[in-house]
Amino acid sequence: MTEHLDDLHEAMDDAIAAIQAGKKTTIAQANKDAETAYNSILALKDKVPSGYEKVWEHHAGCAHDIKWGIGYLETAASLSSDADLFNYYMNLAADSFETAAAELAKGTEALESINENLRKSK
Repeated sequence: MTEHLDDLHEAMDDAIAAIQAGKKTTIAQANKDAETAYNSILALKDKVPSGYEKVWEHHAGCAHDIKWGIGYLETAASLSSDADLFNYYMNLAADSFETAAAELAKGTEALESINENLRKSK
């Protein structure tokens, strides 16, 4: 699952760089890459070991928010001639990325809790 999250973060970084460079086609590709990584994380749902469901849920939530954030960046890029709408969608993207970071932190916290409980039980 970690490699898919890494792919999502790379897609997010690519999309942000593309916005800064004004490269709309790169943002569209980052959006496709994010969709692929997101779908890969969703496909892992049935393979999550028992007890790790919360970790998966938070990571899937992180992936969802990154995917939406990149979509907002793509929309912002298409509206670059309208400053108000551009800023609106950039703010939505920023909110999505902030929520993604919070979900990732919760997933990491859940994983650390599981690992701590495993250490205590030994």
